[in-house]
Amino acid sequence: MSAQPARILFVDRDNVVHCIDQSSARTYWSRPLEGQAIGSASLERRVARVAMTDGRIVRIDANDGTLLAPVRSPSPAVGGLLVADELIWLACADGKLRAIHDTTGRVAWTQDLGRQAADGELALTRNAVIAVADGGRLVSFDRRTGNPVAQAMLPAKLTSMRMHGTTLLTVARAETPGQGDAKELLQARDAASFAMQWEYEDAGTFTGAPGAGGMFVAVAGADGDVVLLR
Repeated sequence: MSAQPARILFVDRDNVVHCIDQSSARTYWSRPLEGQAIGSASLERRVARVAMTDGRIVRIDANDGTLLAPVRSPSPAVGGLLVADELIWLACADGKLRAIHDTTGRVAWTQDLGRQAADGELALTRNAVIAVADGGRLVSFDRRTGNPVAQAMLPAKLTSMRMHGTTLLTVARAETPGQGDAKELLQARDAASFAMQWEYEDAGTFTGAPGAGGMFVAVAGADGDVVLLR
């Protein structure tokens, strides 16, 4: 789901894109898609974009639901799209991260992640796009050139990732082999350098992904208590 002032955009289980009013829930328009959508929809500068399993990126005028000319990725996306400044960034089924021009479909750059990234394993900063590469590496790539600019190791398997201002929040889950026990660690890093700012470990696994607003990050622990972090 994607939200901008006054509008919310989402794709339902029948592969229909809906655009609704954020305050009244009134439907502006609905647009059936030809094929299977992947991940969530993206809304940027009044254009909605949805990745499809055949490699197409469907583009829709968010004002009235009119279909615009689609673009195509050399390999299908495996999750939602990131869009800004006339570029689309997507993690692809062939294990590569690509930047594609929004209107022409020309590939601006390609980087090999060494693995097929999951939905939610991309994040966008002011100057870079962050992805989870092979070996549990967080890698930051320059948005325009694709050159790597920073790298850090995750402590365990990633379960969630999101931006909060200029901070990257990640949750990693470590499991004890043969025992079924698991613990999760929430880490906050500077999004530009990946320098560690703080971390919080729960006795078990968190309930859902962290929430963030203003100066605070909130996470629900295994015991149901909500912890506020700043």
